Amino acid sequence: MRFKQIRLAAIAATSLAAASFDVAADGRTNVAGKVFFDVAHRSDKRQAAVDSHASRTRVNLKRLYLELDQRIDPVWSLKLVSDFQYAGDDGSTDAFVKKAYIEGRFGSKAVLRIGAADTPWLSALDKAQGFRYIERSLVDRLKFGHSADWGLHVSGRLGRVMPVDYGVSLVNGRGYKRSSRSQGVDIEARIAVQPIENVVVALGAYTGKPNTERDGAPAVRSARRYNASIAYVGARTRVGGELFRSHAWNELDEPIANRAQGWSLWASHGLAERLTVVARLDRADTAEQTDPNAADRYAHAGLEYRWSDRFQLALVWKDTLREYSFSHDDQIQVGRRRGKEIGLWGQFVF
Repeated sequence: MRFKQIRLAAIAATSLAAASFDVAADGRTNVAGKVFFDVAHRSDKRQAAVDSHASRTRVNLKRLYLELDQRIDPVWSLKLVSDFQYAGDDGSTDAFVKKAYIEGRFGSKAVLRIGAADTPWLSALDKAQGFRYIERSLVDRLKFGHSADWGLHVSGRLGRVMPVDYGVSLVNGRGYKRSSRSQGVDIEARIAVQPIENVVVALGAYTGKPNTERDGAPAVRSARRYNASIAYVGARTRVGGELFRSHAWNELDEPIANRAQGWSLWASHGLAERLTVVARLDRADTAEQTDPNAADRYAHAGLEYRWSDRFQLALVWKDTLREYSFSHDDQIQVGRRRGKEIGLWGQFVF
């Protein structure tokens, strides 16, 4: 599987390189890219039957996106985005095709995408929060959703007085990293309204059988996820929050279907033309039925320096705490894994 994905990504990169020669010729091809990276010191502590502690300084190229956007005519276009990731912890390199779709724009009311494209909820949350290069949003970070998936995607904006944004996707449910065909489809939808200027209120839902092999035995149940968010996005200030609740997300074939729920609050404010302070707090119970002690706590705070429109660098502190149950001396106890990081996170757009 990894060889196939690397091969596809290599083809994507080659196509992007070839397309760069056509940009000046017809003006209809856009080639772009984005890099996420960090240089940070991390300390990990584990409290369980046997305690442990480790620390290290790492350099990560978290993401390298190469993007090709080919306009065919005023309605139709093609888009291809390759995704490269290097993990400094173990020296592994992964490469995928994250987006590969045909797009038809029929005015602002309907945009059709066929292929691997952004899913409705996570793509909107990333735009509302900003600072994706520092950390993924709550649902994405906890792996209760995919940022992109293979399928049919429709989105648009309706109304003028109080515009309504919508997005509906019929997808495989296994994410962009797995393009195998499925016997059925999962459905994800999002609807958002703007009651006042700069404020967006959104609701989302997902139903289906995510993360399963569809050509094998069918899953015994369907998974569900519900989302809600409110965000203020101004010229210098962003403030918002998100809620989610899921049922049986990773237990489609298990005798007990877990429930999970969580929330996230975030804020950022421009202190000066180039300086922005950012903060975020997440709380989640990740396995209510099988492990009532299972919990995830996350926080970060930082200061971003906007070198230019293409380059941003942030000094960030992160704190992650995960709790879980374990058996020791015939008793159920609570284990804890805590990770603290401090360093530089950056984004470069080209």
